[in-house]
Amino acid sequence: FLETDTHATADGVAVVFHDDTLERMFGRPGTVRDLRFADLSALRIGGAAAVPRLDEVLDAWPDIRFNIDVKVDDAVDPTLKVISDVAAGDRVLLAAFSDRRLARMRAATGPSVATSLGMREVARLWSGALRTPPPGAVAAQIPPRYGRLRLATPRLVRRAHRMGLQVHLWT
Repeated sequence: FLETDTHATADGVAVVFHDDTLERMFGRPGTVRDLRFADLSALRIGGAAAVPRLDEVLDAWPDIRFNIDVKVDDAVDPTLKVISDVAAGDRVLLAAFSDRRLARMRAATGPSVATSLGMREVARLWSGALRTPPPGAVAAQIPPRYGRLRLATPRLVRRAHRMGLQVHLWT
């Protein structure tokens, strides 16, 4: 999987963008959701457009699998619409830090679109309390450590594999 993130513009266009604000990339205040896509697409870095639409990215690489971290609640519906419109459900894995956002995406797509575990689900996996992954969940995506807690342990990996889950480590 190639990992990327989505946000949605004020007019509901799913775009590939990581940051919560425009500050680091564009040196200006605000967020993606503050701008219509026409205004966002006019922003340049080194003279080039910097924020592609999700449909453009999925269309440009039809043979690539994508791990899409849906960063905010406003991006859920536009992201799911693009995935449906370009028939990419079989080559994406949806992720989010928010368990509530993941549950919303799972309810909308059913198990036909792969998802990762949310933060609380990972905590339950780590502690041994998770017995069965949610329908559609295919991976636990974790950092090696969370504060002082070591997450990427052989025990967690074995537990995940017994449930049929892949383990993806963050860099």
